[in-house]
Amino acid sequence: MAKFSKALTEQIGGVWFTTAHVRILRLLASGVRGQDIAQQLGVSQHAVAYHILKILNRVGCQNRSQLDQWIAENGVASMPSREDAADRENRP
Repeated sequence: MAKFSKALTEQIGGVWFTTAHVRILRLLASGVRGQDIAQQLGVSQHAVAYHILKILNRVGCQNRSQLDQWIAENGVASMPSREDAADRENRP
């Protein structure tokens, strides 16, 4: 099972998130849902639901529809991942 850091590592829309939350936000932005997120990250569905609840509270959303709107408004889908940025830096 994957282990996530609890450190706030990335800011999106003026809100700081943990690595786990950023990964989940990016997957949600690309249309991946619950069980599939859990499988991709190697965690339980319960863990994903817990992280989504924490994200909802952090951004001030009451439900997933509001969160989907927040994701769209803050351009989460178009944001490069840290892995993408590292790949670009290491290219010759």
